[in-house]
Formats: sequence, C-alpha cells, structure tokens
Amino acid sequence: MFFSAFLLESCDPVFSLEFINRTNAPAKVKFLMDPKNEIRCFKDVSVGDSIVLTLKGKDSISIIQCSIGTWSDEKIVELAKSIKSLEFETTETKTVFKTSKSIEDILKNNTEGVLNTKILIEIE
Repeated sequence: MFFSAFLLESCDPVFSLEFINRTNAPAKVKFLMDPKNEIRCFKDVSVGDSIVLTLKGKDSISIIQCSIGTWSDEKIVELAKSIKSLEFETTETKTVFKTSKSIEDILKNNTEGVLNTKILIEIE
C-alpha cells in the first residue's frame, strides 16, 4: 500500500514558469506584482512587490518552480491578475505587458507539455 501511494505521489508533475534568453546579450524579466498576490511560488522569489530575473547570455534559463499540479486556465488567469506588469528587456528592445489580458495571453500562448506543466517564454 505504501509503495503504490508513493508511486502515485511521485508521478505528480511540478509546474513551472521558464524564461530562456535567445539573444547574444544579457536579458531581464521584470514582474511588478500586486501586493495582495497569494501565489506562493511568486511570493517566495519576490523582493517587495517585484521579481527581477537576469539571464546572462545566450540560452541561459531562469525558472520559477511552483508546487505540484498543472497550468490550468484558472491558474493562469489567477497569475495574470496578480501581475501588474511583465517586462522583457534586452540591449535592443523593451517590451512591457500592462493588462491582465495581455499577460494572460502571453502565458497561455506559451504553455507546453502534455499536462500543461510548463510555460516557456523565449526572449528574442
């Protein structure tokens, strides 16, 4: 019984939000979070109401791992509503998403995996 419970538990996927730098220079991802944000994996990596991820060079990756589960539409909507702005910056460009709908769209459009366990955003 213990063995089968362990097997079932160990099959539960961890869901994540991942960023990969496809440029030849450093890139930054900046989140401005709603202070009422209750999404634990984002609260854990934030400093105040901000999260800044630095991707040093080509093909460098930054990952925010959340708990066990998948990126359901409801989780993506909840995350999008808790982000005030999402910014991608390279040496040549700066793109800022300011509305919940635009943030939700970029997250949904980059969901991957059989069980929607990963959102992978490539910075180009």
